[in-house]
Amino acid sequence: MSASQLTALAGEASDRILPELIQGPFAPPFTLRSSNPAAWGGQGSPVLAMPLYFFRIRNGHFSGASEYGTECADRNAAWKEMTTVCADMASSISRKLAENSEWQMELLDEARQPVFRIRIVAESLDQA
Repeated sequence: MSASQLTALAGEASDRILPELIQGPFAPPFTLRSSNPAAWGGQGSPVLAMPLYFFRIRNGHFSGASEYGTECADRNAAWKEMTTVCADMASSISRKLAENSEWQMELLDEARQPVFRIRIVAESLDQA
């Protein structure tokens, strides 16, 4: 192979570095978002990322939402993550739940709108 052929081949290769990974349009669930410059120690740049979901817990009058999102590939993966987290917490929640009270866990989308909710309700059924 001649030097000119190698140069032409190298130019073609540099133009085709994984085009299927870097060219849009991107299909859901992936979105382009800016990377966090502080986390990477440099300038922010667009990166391909999965949707972020946030947890919110409500217990009586108290409510709090996570500041840090969890990446999930789709709604099914988000539901699985939520039920796994809730299952890990359920025993301690039920031991501390007061009579006639409610505990809720919500999974919020990137716009901080509820997508899923799990409720644990403690009700007194006697008519005293």
